[in-house]
Amino acid sequence: MVEQEIKHYHGNDGSDDSSDEEMTLQIMTSTSSLSKSAKKSGELDELRTARETFAKIFPLTEQLWIEWIADETSLTESEEEHEKLVELYETALGDYLCPDLWLNYCQYALRWLGAEGGLGRFRGLCERAITQGKLSKLESNENNFYLSTNYYSQLVSFIVGLHPEKGAPIWEIYRETETALDGDDKKERVTKILRRQVALPLYDSEIAFKELKQIDSELWKKVKSDYDAAKMKLKELDEFEAKLRLTKNPSELAEIWKAYLKYEIKKEDPVRIEFAYDRATTQLCLNPALWMEFLIWAKKIKSPNLKKISLRAARNCSWDENLWLERLNFTDEDPMDIFDEAIEALGGAGIERLQGLLWQLVLIYRRRASQNENMEETSISDDAKNAFRAAVKKAIQICTSLSATELVQEFETFGAEVEIVFFEEIARGRSKFEKLFKSTFGQDGKNWVRFAELEQFHGDLQLVRKIYKKGITFSKVNCDDLFAKALYFERMYGSQEELESAASSIARKQEENFRKEQREAAEKEKAEKRAEKQSKKVGKKNFKAMAFVKQLDESADDPAQEPERKKVKRNPKSNGDSGSTDSPQKMETDSLESINPPAGDFKAPMPMAPPMGLPTAFGSKKPVQPKKRPPPIQTDDKSRQDKNEQKEEVDPNQPKFKHAETAEEKERTIYVSNMDYKLKHPEKELKKIFVGCGEIEEYRMVKNGVLFRGYGYVMFKEKKGHDNALLRDRARINGRPCFVSKFSEPGDNKNKKDFKFNDGKEDHRVFVKHPKPLSNDEIRQVFEKCGTIIDTRLPETREGRRKPFFYVEFASALEATKANLMLHQKEVFGHVIEVLVSDPPKRGKQASDEPKIIDISKTAYATPRSKFNLVPRNIKSSQAATKKAAPSKPRESEEKSDSGEKSAPKPKAGLSNADFAKLFSS
Repeated sequence: MVEQEIKHYHGNDGSDDSSDEEMTLQIMTSTSSLSKSAKKSGELDELRTARETFAKIFPLTEQLWIEWIADETSLTESEEEHEKLVELYETALGDYLCPDLWLNYCQYALRWLGAEGGLGRFRGLCERAITQGKLSKLESNENNFYLSTNYYSQLVSFIVGLHPEKGAPIWEIYRETETALDGDDKKERVTKILRRQVALPLYDSEIAFKELKQIDSELWKKVKSDYDAAKMKLKELDEFEAKLRLTKNPSELAEIWKAYLKYEIKKEDPVRIEFAYDRATTQLCLNPALWMEFLIWAKKIKSPNLKKISLRAARNCSWDENLWLERLNFTDEDPMDIFDEAIEALGGAGIERLQGLLWQLVLIYRRRASQNENMEETSISDDAKNAFRAAVKKAIQICTSLSATELVQEFETFGAEVEIVFFEEIARGRSKFEKLFKSTFGQDGKNWVRFAELEQFHGDLQLVRKIYKKGITFSKVNCDDLFAKALYFERMYGSQEELESAASSIARKQEENFRKEQREAAEKEKAEKRAEKQSKKVGKKNFKAMAFVKQLDESADDPAQEPERKKVKRNPKSNGDSGSTDSPQKMETDSLESINPPAGDFKAPMPMAPPMGLPTAFGSKKPVQPKKRPPPIQTDDKSRQDKNEQKEEVDPNQPKFKHAETAEEKERTIYVSNMDYKLKHPEKELKKIFVGCGEIEEYRMVKNGVLFRGYGYVMFKEKKGHDNALLRDRARINGRPCFVSKFSEPGDNKNKKDFKFNDGKEDHRVFVKHPKPLSNDEIRQVFEKCGTIIDTRLPETREGRRKPFFYVEFASALEATKANLMLHQKEVFGHVIEVLVSDPPKRGKQASDEPKIIDISKTAYATPRSKFNLVPRNIKSSQAATKKAAPSKPRESEEKSDSGEKSAPKPKAGLSNADFAKLFSS
């Protein structure tokens, strides 16, 4: 019961103060009821475990700590148990500002006075309660709950002695204890405490002021001015304190504390300002804005309690990513552990909320790697490099799981730059950049400039020139900066021929871009005209009558316009009356005239008597009328087109348009495909994967009735949303990759998904075939002994199932060759594995253009065997017959054939050219 409520409360977003207050009351009520039931049943061990679990997840209130300590005090007997109780007190004092708990602690500490060093220990506790003082005794211990949760052991404690209402009892117990102790310096000790107390704005300070007058009148006169100033200060605070006593509503408390803090900040006393913030955050612990304001102020004055404040803020408002970011900034612990806690607390958060945390984690490890602890060492340790790479890898994995492709590229680019600039791992950085340029990353000219400038300072100039050439060829956006940088590079480092070559390449690319812009502008103008024309048609709403009605009306006005009807030949015997004078054509005409009378004749037609001999229906006396064919309708293309337009205009169930109409709409529309046909609400699934891309204007899912066809169109309100959505290509919906591409007309090959990876030979990558789908960890476990693994690629089918092969990319070709030699045809995880250097076979036109190489090692004497048989058929059959003959039979030089003619002699070793000539001459 308690654990479930803790999890629910832990995931609260803090948006509603009233709901947070109700949840807090529920938790307190449930914990109190659990405490009572545990006391009745004697199960205090289970209650202690539940409380410890609760305290690890969320800070406990003052009342809950008092109840817990009271239960533990009743069971405390030995000195060891008393020390554990002290540790529990110390842990409890770190959650919130708890004056009552401090008072209980000081009263409990009176038992120390009889022990050795107990007086000094008691005085230290009282000084901590009324002034700022550091804890020094306790140390962290993972094996003890109280010490492991006591993360406040090295931090500054709260100042309870400043509390206007509840601070006086702390001073009183301190003063009375010193009064009860004998000694020569007794008067000095007591007057010192009294002098400090009367100088503070506390209620009930008059008693202490009168007591000081009785003990030392001279000192009383000296401190009278301080006492009067404190009373004036208390009058100013009394307005805020009175409102706080009468208010319990969180929203009203927030307004009161806002004014209270504004007053204290104006007085510019940092001790009292921090004390006010501590009180405010104790009452409004679920207000992230208040915690953030507290942290901003603490950073401004560089408060020594900054780490403690950031820790308390993240524990109280664990759903706020900004507070976790501050926690990550000011921690002395392992940043990865803090980051894991934040991810667990922010479970289900989108990439927008996690982006700052991911960058902060990566930057912390980058700074640690660049700062050498030992100034004598000039190189960065491998541990620091691996820690940074692990942080980047973790960030990429989270972004990939949330389909944030653009952010994935940013982290990969940052990691590649750090490898080149800080770690001086140029080969590793180049490999990462080459992998990035194979995606949409290579379409931006700024990325090519970025890579080229890195290589210019850390590589050779020839490679920089190649980068600029590739960038000019493959870039599609932000090309102007790339062109300018490439020309400047050739002017600075290139020859005249290289400069002219670069200029001509840029000119061709600019001309190509200009033509593309012209085509797009023409398409846009054409689409706008078509849309304007269509809107005018819809505005008129001139719905035409059906075609056959129009033709009958015209024929009624003008008999000459009557359309010709096709003559129907009927067998007169079928009517049952061979002597009938009315022909079927005549009866058809009469029947038609009775249904549709001529124009102007509004009289109802007289019912016609059936002709003689017509059959009657079974069980009825009425004759059965023969079926009449309607007159043939003559339609042309124009009438058919008008009918289609009418149908489109009238049908209200059809969407306004199925595809994008104008060029501007096409730029904002994407085509999604390869989705599961069983999806009942594909729009909801697409909304999840396009979160953060931009506002969506319309979904157009293609369906056959109510059945989804697996593809559709999504139109964004801005072009930026379209571009961001393209980066979510192959995001998974129910385990199946969804293809996201630009809009194109139906039937266009642009909708076809191209192969994303290089299909040529790659010396640094190996192709691995294994019957069992291996995980990334298993793959790295097998191949890490061969070299440095840059990346692994696990191909999948359209349904999202793993294929029985994968690719492993190494840092160099030598390592890939090593993997081939070490692991090929070896048994790995119970199966024989195939490891080959990646060289996929050519496909399509490339396969037909590739010259066919004959393996001469498979033919006799290393001579290619021809496809044509040049030996005559009769020679071949005679050789076969000779082989079947018995070896004991003497061979004759010649044999007669069935026709009586002599056949050719059987050669022993082979035939000469003359022998072949005789065969053809015969």
